[in-house]
Amino acid sequence: IQAMAEEGQTEVAPETSDEPTESSSPKSSPISHFPPSSSEHFRDVILRRMQERDRKSRQFESVFKSFNGVVEQLQRQRRQRVTRTESVGSSNVSNDQVDALRLELAEVYKKKSINDQFLLESNRSLDEMKKRLDKMNKEKDDLESLRDKLYARIAELETSLHRAEEDRNNARDEHLALTANYQALSDKLQEQESDRIQLVQRIKELQERQADFFNAEVEHHRQIQSERIRQQIEAAIAEVPTTYSDLCPIGEDAVEQTGDILPVSCAAKFEANEGEVTSLAWLGTDLFATGGSDKIVRVYKMNPGGQIEKITTLAGCNQTVTRLDWDPVKRAVLASSNDKTARLWSLDTGRLMVTFSDLGDKVSSAKFLQNDQIVAGSFDRTIKLFDARNGKTIKSFFPGSSVLDVAAFGSFFISGHMDKKIRLWDGRRAEPVRVVEMGGRVTSLDIALDQLSFVCSMRDDTLASVDIRNFTILHNYGSELYRTSSDMSRCVLSPLQEHVAAGSSDGKVFVWQTNTTKLETRLSKKGHENAVQAVAWNPSGRGLLSSDKQRTVCLWL
Repeated sequence: IQAMAEEGQTEVAPETSDEPTESSSPKSSPISHFPPSSSEHFRDVILRRMQERDRKSRQFESVFKSFNGVVEQLQRQRRQRVTRTESVGSSNVSNDQVDALRLELAEVYKKKSINDQFLLESNRSLDEMKKRLDKMNKEKDDLESLRDKLYARIAELETSLHRAEEDRNNARDEHLALTANYQALSDKLQEQESDRIQLVQRIKELQERQADFFNAEVEHHRQIQSERIRQQIEAAIAEVPTTYSDLCPIGEDAVEQTGDILPVSCAAKFEANEGEVTSLAWLGTDLFATGGSDKIVRVYKMNPGGQIEKITTLAGCNQTVTRLDWDPVKRAVLASSNDKTARLWSLDTGRLMVTFSDLGDKVSSAKFLQNDQIVAGSFDRTIKLFDARNGKTIKSFFPGSSVLDVAAFGSFFISGHMDKKIRLWDGRRAEPVRVVEMGGRVTSLDIALDQLSFVCSMRDDTLASVDIRNFTILHNYGSELYRTSSDMSRCVLSPLQEHVAAGSSDGKVFVWQTNTTKLETRLSKKGHENAVQAVAWNPSGRGLLSSDKQRTVCLWL
């Protein structure tokens, strides 16, 4: 069969060509070999024989399938042979054409590769162009956004420019109006300057007249005060033999002295207030008062023989007593205190009569003025004038600096300040009449009985006497060993203005001669052991009190 297929000359016989031979042969029929038995049924015999036949013919099934495959393969080969025959017929074309076709095909392939390379480059360029286009579109969007913002800013600036133009026009109009107003005011100022010059001239004339009036009034008060002092001195001198005979350190056979007597020794020493004794005041020739940090004013009597006797206590202050003053006419004691008040007691009854409380800080000093008035200076940089009868404030003065002490005479008073200045005030005027600047903070003031001068102590460890009439410094007092003890240190003039006394931080009492400024004595033996705070001279001129920071009070004779 394979040889016939290769030659393409043999036809395959139909599949059923052998079967009739086999089936038609009586020898090969299975039925003819197994005749039916009489006991079996006819149908069962037929079925069994057909199954036997199928069993025998199953072994040829694979042969039939292989044959069908071979036939199909032969048919395909026949078709391919026809195709090859046609191609062999066409292969007779000339070799030149084949070479030409081959070259053309090679050229086509070459162009194809070139075109492919160009296509790749074109695609890459296209991608780059797309990226650049996207970037340019983004930049375009950003620029458009910036353009819109700039247009909006231009609109705002145009609006601002329009407003600025309007403001400039308004300012120009206002400038013209102000220029005209300035010219008018300049003319008016020239007129007022001319009036001011005339007023200054008139003020100078009035001040000269006021100074003359002031000097005349001071002289008048001095004469009155001198007459009163003369009478008091005469009365005090008459009492000296009975009051001080036992206290005199120079013996009974000494020649009687007149005037201020220079103390030479400590005749009595005792403890007064509990703690610091800040102020002393004579309430006559044999009574004196002390005040200090125990908030109590104590009154003592000096008996013949040098005995000191406590008479009474005046209570009411809530903090340290800073300054004492005495009114001999009303027999009243005035005390200033750190509790921002000043108080007035009756010495005869010991009753607190008036409290002066319209003050904003510690009250450093309070003194009696004429016409039932009280003047008080405070650390709140004010000076108050009070009615002594009811405690109401009459007037306030504003010196601009904390007040450390005040001293009064007639309707005038003097104030010493932290700013190193001393100011003279007229109770009827709001501004000071005179001002003088010293070398340090002014801690104490004491006016002479003739009311023509006063003595003051300063923190620069010096003292000075000042003329009240022209506020010029008359004398300066000091010593290499003298040291001002504190801002509350007090100095005193003797009644007849012959001596100046002050306590030092080393516990000594220094006494100078008033006119010569000579240091006459230093009182220390059996005296103070601590810094001396206050001193007070007996109105009779004989006897000096001193107090220190540790309770002690000494009487020097």
